[in-house]
Amino acid sequence: MQHKNINFIADTIDNGIFVIDNQLIVKSWNLWLEDHTKIKANDIISKSILDFFPNFKQNSFSRKIKTTLRLNTPSFYNTSKEGYLLKIKLNYITSTIHEFMQQNISILPYNTSKNEVMVYIYDNTQLSNLHNQIKLSKFEILEKNIELNIQNNQFEQLLDSTIEGIIISDDENICVSANKNIRKLLGYEEDDDLRGLNILDFVSKKHKDTVRKNLNILDTEPYEIELIKKDASLFPVLVREKTIKNSVPYRRISAIVDLTELRQKDNYIYEQAKLSSMAEMIGNIAHQWRQPLTVITAAASGLILKKSFNQLTDEAIIKSCNSINENAQYLSRTIDEFKNFIKGDRVKTDFNLSEIIDSFIALNDSMIIDYNINIKLDLDDDIEIYGYMQELKQCFINIFNNSKDILKYCTCKYKYILISTKKEDENIIISIKDSGGGIDDEVIPKIFEPYFTTKHQSIGTGLGLYVVHKVITKDMKGTIVASNSIFKIDDIKYTGALFTIKIPNSTKYER
Repeated sequence: MQHKNINFIADTIDNGIFVIDNQLIVKSWNLWLEDHTKIKANDIISKSILDFFPNFKQNSFSRKIKTTLRLNTPSFYNTSKEGYLLKIKLNYITSTIHEFMQQNISILPYNTSKNEVMVYIYDNTQLSNLHNQIKLSKFEILEKNIELNIQNNQFEQLLDSTIEGIIISDDENICVSANKNIRKLLGYEEDDDLRGLNILDFVSKKHKDTVRKNLNILDTEPYEIELIKKDASLFPVLVREKTIKNSVPYRRISAIVDLTELRQKDNYIYEQAKLSSMAEMIGNIAHQWRQPLTVITAAASGLILKKSFNQLTDEAIIKSCNSINENAQYLSRTIDEFKNFIKGDRVKTDFNLSEIIDSFIALNDSMIIDYNINIKLDLDDDIEIYGYMQELKQCFINIFNNSKDILKYCTCKYKYILISTKKEDENIIISIKDSGGGIDDEVIPKIFEPYFTTKHQSIGTGLGLYVVHKVITKDMKGTIVASNSIFKIDDIKYTGALFTIKIPNSTKYER
């Protein structure tokens, strides 16, 4: 009866709606779907959707159903490069670009007791057509406009109308023209102030070789460097260069975008994520202090009690004082670890990688015990790194928190986090994997995006792994890849997430 009621409502909606369970058995099918797929509801209901759509993405969609039911919250299904969930052929009038209907898919919990979800299908074909028609980039449009106006007195007006800073240079890298945006960025007032200068004069010393290398490429990919203002201050920019085809004399365009505000935003997000980690760590420290404080209290109370009964001996005093001292030292070390973490000086230093890993484990010791997590280490204790020590520790903490939150709900008998380090050629490889079951395939491409999270809002901000990616790729000049891993421990097979970090060896690192 429930499906009949939903069919009555769904048939009035101009979108595809169907109910399906976790075995991919169709429970309802509205009129919109009948009209567009030419499949009648009576023919498909109570049958597997795979019987009607052989190319249906069974594995990824089943995982999405499982996630939606487990979290009991709506979710969005990524249709990947095909752009559709159900393969619905279009006629030529509907689309001159796509052969099949482009779709946006939403999945809602419907009947969790029967493992059923409701699927909404929105026809996105027209929007997709429009998107394809405007794919031509601003830089390519600019190039065509410059080619059309190169002999035209509107050339300067065209350059000044662009959002980017533009420098036109000759075959000797001499600036022949510059628009008002680049003049403003560099701190110059007139075009003549830049004309005749070598473009390398505006590039910071550490990035000159990068620019020289790209000058030999006709059409570069965007790359980041620092430029020098007239007042000698540095600022970050994104640059893309292209040589104008068939131009006589030779002309090369450099399009420049100021990244200062973006960098400030990145720093804000980093601090926001760090504050979130600090709040969780304060809770960890409070938890870790309970046992040593209990021991100290018991030792002090025991001395007083023995004194009152005239049973206090030198041996008892020494034993109790040693116990108090040992636990007080433990409390002090915990505070030192936390103080070093929140201090967070952005200063490059030489440090031992194994010591940083031991330090972050110590900070999370109480959570490791409470969640019954087994930490297995395979470390090369001789690895030294030159870089941002506290930021790297933050990365380890964020990845650990991600694994810990998954393992908290894991039903496996044994919970593992495995950390290994090794040298490989001129790089240092750090692997962190868990036994939490792995990451959904559709999640992996988005996992390092800011504010993306699969957790409930109360426990996830979506900033942790974004910060990890930023620190590893930008600050440490390395790479990080998320994937799934299958491994064995004591002949038991486990599946989980694997984060592989590769950073330059400290002996090769830019100082």
